[in-house]
Amino acid sequence: MIDTTSQLGPGPKPAESQSAAAFNAARMPGASYAKSFNTLTAAFQEQAARRPKERRVVQWLCCGDDEANGIVAGLIEDAGHEPWTWAALSSALCRRPRPGVVYGEEYLLADTIEVVRAAREGRPIPDTPSNEGV
Repeated sequence: MIDTTSQLGPGPKPAESQSAAAFNAARMPGASYAKSFNTLTAAFQEQAARRPKERRVVQWLCCGDDEANGIVAGLIEDAGHEPWTWAALSSALCRRPRPGVVYGEEYLLADTIEVVRAAREGRPIPDTPSNEGV
């Protein structure tokens, strides 16, 4: 199951200390669950899919199952994007759109590496890169 949703608007929400991925996975017991394709609009994803490999946009991936992670990473590549597995479901980086997260922003692989490095070191996430003219 690939969860492409984001917890915006009314309805059930994760607890403050819980990632949206962990929250939604718990609502689907027994499913092989992954969260991806949820930080960029579908229209942008379709447009960006035509880029050469070195300019591909990263699709963040969060999955608690190695086999499912590999399958979803392959689907991301087939869709013309670069997969980046962030972490276990409980520690998904993009928990909610707020200042300092990567929700709704276009990241290429080099940008992603810097974001991940900063997050793992407890530093502020770098400013959103400008990929105009890509």
